[in-house]
Amino acid sequence: MVGNDGRRVLIAFFGPLSECPRAHRYVHHADRGFCEVLSESGGSVALVTPYRSFGSRLYNLLLLLFGRYERYLARRYRLVSSSKTNFDTVLCHDLLLVPSLLGEFKKARLVVDLREYYPAQEAHRLFWRLTFGRLNHYVCRTYLPRAAALSTVSDSLANLYGDEFGFSISVIPSYAVYHDLPIRPVKSPIRLVYLGNASRSRRIHDLVSVMRDVGDAFVLDLYLVEKESAYFETIQRMVAGRRNIRILPPVPFSEIVNTLNSYDIGVLCLPQGHVNFDVAMPNKLFEYVQARLMVLSPPRPAVGGFVEAHKLGVRLSGDSVSAVVRALTDLDVATISAFKETVDRFAREHTAAHSAKMFDQLLFSAST
Repeated sequence: MVGNDGRRVLIAFFGPLSECPRAHRYVHHADRGFCEVLSESGGSVALVTPYRSFGSRLYNLLLLLFGRYERYLARRYRLVSSSKTNFDTVLCHDLLLVPSLLGEFKKARLVVDLREYYPAQEAHRLFWRLTFGRLNHYVCRTYLPRAAALSTVSDSLANLYGDEFGFSISVIPSYAVYHDLPIRPVKSPIRLVYLGNASRSRRIHDLVSVMRDVGDAFVLDLYLVEKESAYFETIQRMVAGRRNIRILPPVPFSEIVNTLNSYDIGVLCLPQGHVNFDVAMPNKLFEYVQARLMVLSPPRPAVGGFVEAHKLGVRLSGDSVSAVVRALTDLDVATISAFKETVDRFAREHTAAHSAKMFDQLLFSAST
């Protein structure tokens, strides 16, 4: 990318661009003449992941277990550049790329976007805590102080990093791309939708139980990404034969908001017991907003407080099935319609373009 003053930017992330919504939105906001991309799937600067044999993977695991983090990072994350560009700024969306980027682009100004609390990313798994948990903590402690600027998705997440590491972090919400869509009238039955991973940690089975208890006044569509096959099959069995709930295939990223527009209420699933759920500000919240849906939010501090403060929907009083049932049965058409009107006003004023301008300011205005 070339900024207005001629500075060039490299955007770095793992995997396909479609799997990193924050990077995806910023790349498509920016003038492509000023943007070059680094990803595992290719780009002008490529991430090479050698040592894929069983023996190499075992050696990498031993490096992690014995705390040989520098050696592990050097083996696992290697950059190969086909570009002759001298980048002025690098925007990194994945923590473990930071050491390689600092080594490869020594003169560039590095901005790191921390989308979640990486030291507790999968803290519910003992093996992960003993390996990648310690690695992530090491990279945060050792390398993030060398970044020119840091950003994240919520005040709660910024405070968590600040308390643990003393970082000062800019908050840039993950607003979705603006869609000029109508507010669909609420009819009976009231249409609920959940879009996301079919993983046990999300407790999708609780939603199925909710639909058993609310009866025919509500219907629920689940657009599930199959992450855990056994759990996905469990949900399929639970849903089989039910009239008010169905499972639908995942929707392509570019079609999510238009698809959601036909519903009334977007459901967020962030159960208690996970640090990252407490501080999360999910992409799907803002996709629901652009789809002009009322939001049914869990009582997590970050997202629940946000939904409540902006009057985008209802913040649940608890995580139990009975709490969700009670919240739904307390709703009526007039209440849902009023929330959708408020969501529409919010959607017009809070868009991906707004977030991109905040990234622009961080990339181009904070340096001297």
